[in-house]
Amino acid sequence: MDAHKTLNFEPSGRKRIGFDVADSGTDKCANVYRHGSVVFWADEWKAKEDELLKSCQRTYQAALEREADIVYDSIGVGASAGAKFSEINADRKSENAYARRVNYQRFNAGAGVHEPDDEYNGIPNKDFFANLKAQAWWLTVSEIRLTPLTTENSILWMS
Repeated sequence: MDAHKTLNFEPSGRKRIGFDVADSGTDKCANVYRHGSVVFWADEWKAKEDELLKSCQRTYQAALEREADIVYDSIGVGASAGAKFSEINADRKSENAYARRVNYQRFNAGAGVHEPDDEYNGIPNKDFFANLKAQAWWLTVSEIRLTPLTTENSILWMS
């Protein structure tokens, strides 16, 4: 979409890769890289049974290449991803004390909402959103709705 180019602004802020973890079954693993509010890259793959560690390594490498932090889904299959990222960081440090390591943080979708007493549309977050996942998705959709869709001759606003 490249709306940031139409709106004439450069990406700024944190660089992050969101990692949705999956193992065998019908789900797929996914990475999405963003710099501030601008998404630049996405990757989706089907992991085989017991390939969680390979998927973590793939995500870690993508974060290194993009100088990004990792935010990973820590529920279910992803519960051990943080341990793998920690292990990779430790291995890199033992090989070279100055090697870049990747910062990572877990995302617990079922956790309580962020800033529960702050208001969204006049309603306290704790009353408006069921959990952190609902809050994150709602705010993502709100951001997209405020982003213009550019056509050759005009800017259309999503509603």
